[in-house]
Amino acid sequence: MGQKMKIDFNTKKTEADWQRVLDDFWIKATPRWFEWLGWMLILGAFSFLNKLTQNMILNIAYGFSYVALFFYLQSFFSLWIYMDFLLSLMS
Repeated sequence: MGQKMKIDFNTKKTEADWQRVLDDFWIKATPRWFEWLGWMLILGAFSFLNKLTQNMILNIAYGFSYVALFFYLQSFFSLWIYMDFLLSLMS
């Protein structure tokens, strides 16, 4: 994410080129999606166990994990929001 990416708005792509772009996206996005689902499953387990046992350590672990996931997702998607803002200024 730290690399700057040049976007060429004048490029003309064929259908095969766009299909390659979509294939590359899904090959990268699908493992990330299931990684996030695993994190959500762990959060759900923390929440369930916390409600079941009322353990303070589980409560802290759940709270910290929830906040950490929130900020991670906010950081991940803020890059896309920023790019959309820049693109709207260019058009």
